[in-house]
Amino acid sequence: MKFGILGTFVILPGQNYCINAPKQRNLMAVLTVNGNVLIPVERLAREVWPDEPPASAGNLIRQYVFRLRRSLPPSVGRSIITGPGGYKLRLARGDVDSHLFDANVVRGRAAFAAGRLDDAVRSLSEALAAWRGDPLADVDPSPSILAESRRLGERRLLAIELRADAYLRLGWYDEAVEELAALVTLHPERERLRDMQMRALCQVGRRADALAVYRDLRQTLADGVGIEPGPALQRLHRRVLDGDPALSEPSDARRSAAAGWSGAAYR
Repeated sequence: MKFGILGTFVILPGQNYCINAPKQRNLMAVLTVNGNVLIPVERLAREVWPDEPPASAGNLIRQYVFRLRRSLPPSVGRSIITGPGGYKLRLARGDVDSHLFDANVVRGRAAFAAGRLDDAVRSLSEALAAWRGDPLADVDPSPSILAESRRLGERRLLAIELRADAYLRLGWYDEAVEELAALVTLHPERERLRDMQMRALCQVGRRADALAVYRDLRQTLADGVGIEPGPALQRLHRRVLDGDPALSEPSDARRSAAAGWSGAAYR
């Protein structure tokens, strides 16, 4: 692996080589997230100076590339390719930690769809373990950086959701409760998370806490957008109020009961 973007931007993650000059770091990060795509110098200038590129932006970009090639480890510097009117970073599959993250998410989703839930948890956990913090945390925002950060953040959330879903289907309710509590704090309006959290709490005997989850969501939605929870969550709330035994079945039956729920109403 040559580049790490799932956190601060690092080169050769095993060595944690960092580019100290902010503009050169920004330029290298933009080339990384647009790997194998030739980017014109004019666009690179708009990425490095999103507000207003200086008149000398084109020359500065060329100077930055020259300095990067000289200062970076040779295996990295040689990857910066000059093309007609611009530059690109030559990347192979797996050169960036986000490539490995994406590949593990794909494997996890495939395993989940095939009912291989243990394999799904394993692949998704490997994917999530690659994260060190917010993506490109030390790189100034620009169109490419913002777009990739949003894409990765959403994909990370979906991976955690899917792993929590797998925990529920496997009957690993303590793990699901812990994972969902952290997620709901970050995404309080996401109804699918609230649904899974309520189910997990019921399965560990915390019916009152499950009802509190619904009340909190209802207040959050009312304060934020002035709407009620959706029909699927309202039905689940009614089942919790009524003490539906299917929501807290004995351990031998939990696995099949959890497997019967897909969360499709929230996708």
